[in-house]
Amino acid sequence: MLWLVSPHHLILTHGSLIPELLIICQDLKTKRTIGGGHEHNGLYFLNSNGPIACPATVSPLEIHCRLGHPSLQNLKKLVPTLSQLSSLECESCQLGKHHRVSFVPRVNKRVSEPFLLVHSDVWGPSRVTSKLGFKYFVIFVDDFSRVTWLYLMKDRSELYSIFCAFVTEIKTQFGVPVRILRSDNAKEYFSTPFDTFMTKSGILHQSSCPHTPQQNGVAERKIGHLIEVARTLLLHMNVPKQFWSDAVLTACYLINRMPSDILGGQLPHSILFPQDPIFKLPPRIFGCVCFVHQLAPGVDKLDSRAIKCIFLGYARAQKGYRCYSPVLNRFFTCADVTFFESTPYFMKQGMSCELDQCSSFSPPVLPVPSSLLPELSGSPDSTTRLSHPNLQVYSRRSMVEKAPDMLRTSPINSQSSDPGMTPSCESDLPIALRKGKRHCTSHPISNFVSYSRLSLSYSSFVASLDSVSIPKSITHALNDPGWRLAMQEEMLALEKNGTWDLVPRPSD
Repeated sequence: MLWLVSPHHLILTHGSLIPELLIICQDLKTKRTIGGGHEHNGLYFLNSNGPIACPATVSPLEIHCRLGHPSLQNLKKLVPTLSQLSSLECESCQLGKHHRVSFVPRVNKRVSEPFLLVHSDVWGPSRVTSKLGFKYFVIFVDDFSRVTWLYLMKDRSELYSIFCAFVTEIKTQFGVPVRILRSDNAKEYFSTPFDTFMTKSGILHQSSCPHTPQQNGVAERKIGHLIEVARTLLLHMNVPKQFWSDAVLTACYLINRMPSDILGGQLPHSILFPQDPIFKLPPRIFGCVCFVHQLAPGVDKLDSRAIKCIFLGYARAQKGYRCYSPVLNRFFTCADVTFFESTPYFMKQGMSCELDQCSSFSPPVLPVPSSLLPELSGSPDSTTRLSHPNLQVYSRRSMVEKAPDMLRTSPINSQSSDPGMTPSCESDLPIALRKGKRHCTSHPISNFVSYSRLSLSYSSFVASLDSVSIPKSITHALNDPGWRLAMQEEMLALEKNGTWDLVPRPSD
């Protein structure tokens, strides 16, 4: 609220007083005028025809984030109420889009018909493999409308099949063929199947000269724009890099719906699809917390009715949002979604996150027979240690003869049959007690190995592995009666079979 100085204390330079005091009430964030008033006999009155209420408005920065961090110029065109906004300070844009100032003005020329010229380029490989195993993506840009098609790839060899599908889609949906393809000199554009398809389809292939990426500038600049927006989306909500593929797809979806200077401020999507709405679903902030309605059959009446997920974009062939649950390691496409747009799913680096930055759920504990854990059964807190879901206990075996008894014991939470045994030294303690809590990888061995699937003989062999001590020198072997007996038996067998002949030792 802004208050003017009292007229009793304000004197103009020519000596006269301001006849009346004006009051203006203004929103500090949006600069929107809420109301006004005047002063009379030392009292201040608000001019109002009814009750004054501060309306709940969405801040320009939040709109900017929802639309994928567009430039201020495009934001003013999309939201006319922000036409008076002079600047927009977005730290994520500075981190994700900061680049050098261009010196030479760019000259752009467009063709006169859709799909008369299509620009293409391949990006990758990414240093970080995406959640679904993608390392590359390829784009196709229509020169007339500047609409971009983006396809994810696991290998560059997939380009041929993707391009065939793209050409078929254009011919089916728009009734016109692709006439000219412009690309760089990447080898995947010149494979034998690719050349054969281009020849049969009558498509001309224009390639740039070696080390001259400027000749494929439309595709090069489009990839740069996509990476800038995707990087900004990831940084704004602290999303891990393994979701870069979802960020790129979301960036492509939003850029196709942003005004373009080359098109005179028109939207690329509206040029090819003039009858379709710009957004089939309201845009949301990428990477925020969302809740997907639980539709799985057999849900109990007391179970939760939603699954907490991270918002990762929009489905192309369905009218729904794409969400991912790190707990279930599953993607969802659903329209029944609620959003907490101001809450990121992942915390900043160095801070704790609810799933340790999208780690998978805790693996099941591998059952360990209680006869292998005599050291833990006598301690009062043994139950607490062994019941922890991330604590996997391994211990040393003392005798080979105990292996058959191990197979008849109960699982890990049963009582030991020999509570009086105590470890002789620190090396005999269970690994979990000597090293503390162990952090498993994303693919713990307990998901693939289990004692329950071993036969009786193999279980006995596995149980006796730790009890067999292999000597490290001939001196240790000769001092062990068991190893001495084994060597004698081996020598007798060699002599009996006539493996070699004994001869006198040479004098030298």
